[in-house]
Amino acid sequence: MLEVLEVVGSFVKERRCMSEKERKNKDKDFLDVLLEFEGNGKDEPTKISDTNLNIFILELFMGATETTNSTVEWAMTELLTNPTTMKKVRDEITQVVGQKEF
Repeated sequence: MLEVLEVVGSFVKERRCMSEKERKNKDKDFLDVLLEFEGNGKDEPTKISDTNLNIFILELFMGATETTNSTVEWAMTELLTNPTTMKKVRDEITQVVGQKEF
């Protein structure tokens, strides 16, 4: 887990090290918005710490991955329990992709 946080941290660090000119020459993305966040200091922090930012980004990636895995697992379970639908899917894949041996 620490290695993953280091990778995410490197993205944040790299973005913080960009010059003002480099930032202006690229499209603003979600990380830019998070880095520019300024809270009111009462109910929320004035800035998001690098640690919290790294964890937040990691959670976004992990959540997206888990959702994809769960969806594929659910779809495969449904196909395995319904042979008629599985045959239709196989036929369509063969028609679109072609017959390939792995």
